[in-house]
Amino acid sequence: MTKKKTTRKPSPASLALAALKHNEKEAKKKRGRPRKPGSSNARFTEARQTRYFEAIKEHGEPDLARDEVGITYETVRLHRKKTPGFAEAEEEALRIYRARLAAKVHERGYEGVQEAIYWQGMVVGWVTKYSDRMLELQVKRHIPEYRDKVTVQNEHSGSIGLLSDLSQLPAEIRGDLKKVLKKLAEHKAKKE
Repeated sequence: MTKKKTTRKPSPASLALAALKHNEKEAKKKRGRPRKPGSSNARFTEARQTRYFEAIKEHGEPDLARDEVGITYETVRLHRKKTPGFAEAEEEALRIYRARLAAKVHERGYEGVQEAIYWQGMVVGWVTKYSDRMLELQVKRHIPEYRDKVTVQNEHSGSIGLLSDLSQLPAEIRGDLKKVLKKLAEHKAKKE
């Protein structure tokens, strides 16, 4: 007599979990694993550096670029320090990203963007939409008179204000600090 082997059908939840784990493993294989700090940087090849700079140009975020390429902050820091031109290339990538952003702000605020007009599911025309906020940002950037004006006044009356703030400290520390401040005041008076 042979025993029949029964297999249980996997639940949808367990199948989804298995698929998720598989996808995570594949993603790690694709982008490479980040290196531990202090480990060899041989894997940060010229091709990966190019991908890193391209990702910065696209996102403007070095953190996202490092994750995309699969390297650590320590690797980038070492390359900035030891590789001639690396820091300049990284800054250039950020400059390009900023220039692209400025162009988009200009386009939306000054030139406007075309949006379709629909009627019964069909495009019947186009309208140019402008963004007042984007135009305001451009004006503030290029015309100093339109920038927000902020005036900061800072007045300090010396050690009197400091002594009143010391009331929050424990008594023994407060006493020691008062002695030090008195000696400083006496020393200052002697110089004058």
